[in-house]
Amino acid sequence: MTPDALVRHLAATRERLLAEIAPMTAADFARRPAEGSWGVAEVMEHLVNLESRLTTLLRDLIEGRRQARSTRLDRLRRLPARLAVVRLFRLTAPKMMRPGVVPERDDVLARLAASRGSLLALLDECRGRDVRAFMVTHPALGAHDLQGWAELIGHHEERHRRQIVEIRAALATAPPA
Repeated sequence: MTPDALVRHLAATRERLLAEIAPMTAADFARRPAEGSWGVAEVMEHLVNLESRLTTLLRDLIEGRRQARSTRLDRLRRLPARLAVVRLFRLTAPKMMRPGVVPERDDVLARLAASRGSLLALLDECRGRDVRAFMVTHPALGAHDLQGWAELIGHHEERHRRQIVEIRAALATAPPA
């Protein structure tokens, strides 16, 4: 994907995500459809955690504050980022990517916008630079560089938008809390 196509991809997935949650009440945004499952607020918190932590990690790698840990095998087993959308298989989010306290809607949306701003700034700063050596490994999809991760973030967001559609449907049929 070209840098401009990548930015459009990120903008389009974010627009679809925000459109999905726009009509939700604050109560439904914070509500879980079932005990032990994530509600929309927790999904959104997970998206913030992933994007902000990953952007920081990639920036640290590119600026030399951290060493890459991806192995040759990680780079060889790299799968296309678009597979992140496929919801046939479930992965357990690493502890650092899991939501903690259920966030307030405005707070999580502000942090989501800030994390996207940081990612876009890093992409812009690295435009024209060869950053292929700076890779971070996804547990299922192998090692990806900055551009690959930016694409993956967009697909990951689409995966969770689809999850939000399912959560909203479950909330519509669940008894009120």
